[in-house]
Amino acid sequence: MKLFVSRFGNLYHREVQYVTKLLKYCERILSKSPPGRLTVRKRSGRYYYSVVLRNQKTGAISEQYIRLGDPLLSLYVEKYCAAKLRPILQKCIRYLRSNPRKYDTDEITMQFRKFESYFGDLLPASFTTNEKLITKWAQEPFEANPFHTEDEKLYQTRNGEMVRSKDECICANMLRDYHLSYKYDAPLKLKSGRTVYPDFDIPSPVNGKEFYLEIFGRMDDPLYAAKNFNKVNEYAESGLILNDNLLVMFEYDGIPFNTALMESQIRNIILNPDR
Repeated sequence: MKLFVSRFGNLYHREVQYVTKLLKYCERILSKSPPGRLTVRKRSGRYYYSVVLRNQKTGAISEQYIRLGDPLLSLYVEKYCAAKLRPILQKCIRYLRSNPRKYDTDEITMQFRKFESYFGDLLPASFTTNEKLITKWAQEPFEANPFHTEDEKLYQTRNGEMVRSKDECICANMLRDYHLSYKYDAPLKLKSGRTVYPDFDIPSPVNGKEFYLEIFGRMDDPLYAAKNFNKVNEYAESGLILNDNLLVMFEYDGIPFNTALMESQIRNIILNPDR
């Protein structure tokens, strides 16, 4: 995929910032890494790791296998990734500054995928694709909203989970249709210290930005409306801003859930977080 600055100016500047920051991170790792270099070999479907060292006095080279669980292994994995990625990032920055049409946004991601195949869970998050991070995030267990009983959950989504309302079921199915991961009724601790449970927690596959979706279905009820307007204000105090990382769907008596608006928020906000 090519990045055309004329069409995506904001994305271009964000990409420059990201690549520059990642290069500085690699330089920092390489400046404090242990001596030697990591080698990676694959035998019988498994990867094995060893460290190659040069004796400072004699110049002799030695190689020593390093086992999983060795605390030094994570440092050498970081060094390996930083050393492999640095020339790629340097080239990317040259292209971004001098000839952006030659810049390929997928090149860094492809290198990350190589790292993932070599190191698996040993890989630091900074060298991991958003896809892998989101998969890991989705597998993490969490304590769902304790104030909602299983008896309240009457609708089954295409993912197989039970939700409380038809609107939540529609949203869950739409997120699935767009191949988006989400958590339903997961806890979120606000700046005030209060724990709330947004209806959906959705990371963007583009850059990992986390979005929270609330469905307010009885806005014709004054008490319900006041309660949730206060909730939106409390979200804002914690850095969750309406139509930025906080998405809200409303429903009134006689005004049904707007599926077209929900789909627009998925396409134009979650799948295009740098617009």
